[in-house]
Amino acid sequence: MAFSDGKNLYIIECKSGGLKDKGVLANLSTNAQIFGGANAKCILISSDDHLGQNIQEKIKILNIKFIFKDFKENIENYVNDSRH
Repeated sequence: MAFSDGKNLYIIECKSGGLKDKGVLANLSTNAQIFGGANAKCILISSDDHLGQNIQEKIKILNIKFIFKDFKENIENYVNDSRH
């Protein structure tokens, strides 16, 4: 899923199960850069907040926002914070 706030392009990946494949993160980051360039933002939404250390490190390195609860509120807050 993708949307824009007029300034930034947000690319969202939703996962319902456990996230074990770092390739998903690389694909999310790559797609954001291809379609949105420097102003693209990546958001990973998952119902599973139990991430392994390797996945957590990859999320941090790729500058991906991870959201696992209160989806609507957290996305709104992230978008508002990104505008400033």
